[in-house]
Amino acid sequence: MNLYGRIRGMDWSQVDPTLQALHLSEEDLDTRGRFRVTRSRNVLARMIGRWMNLPPAGDPVEVHIHVQREHNQETWTRNFSGAIFKSWQTLDPEGMLVERFGRFEFRFHVETIPQGIHFRQTDFRMRIGRGWMPLPPWLSTRIEATETISGHSAHPQVEVDISIPIFGSILRYDGTLEPPGE
Repeated sequence: MNLYGRIRGMDWSQVDPTLQALHLSEEDLDTRGRFRVTRSRNVLARMIGRWMNLPPAGDPVEVHIHVQREHNQETWTRNFSGAIFKSWQTLDPEGMLVERFGRFEFRFHVETIPQGIHFRQTDFRMRIGRGWMPLPPWLSTRIEATETISGHSAHPQVEVDISIPIFGSILRYDGTLEPPGE
């Protein structure tokens, strides 16, 4: 069973088959889409976004997502019109999704919602030397993400918001992906 199939408490029978195909396949994934990407107007938040190597703003932005799957890890490479945003996903011992972007580590509870999947962040840590240090909530980067199938479209809709409480949203992207195999 692949990484997403082992997430604790996730009832995949309640998830649309198109979203199941995105996450439950044992094969690597290549998909494309068009997103709207917005960045904060706050100068400090923009600097943090550049430091985190977040993609630039644009509408529409051509997106290519490649997921390389191995038994215990997935490598997600998101290409926003040439701006590469890469992360590594694993599970912690309790079955929670762990995603790492460079020096940052996020933990998520993945749950079903009507028409899709919600990624609810539960923890944020930053690599300091050889260890991981939790940051206080007022300074912690927050990620909210959903994937849904809505209306008569079989195209997955993606919404991701990355924020820091003292600055608000530093990056938001949303749009539509091609279903796997199209």
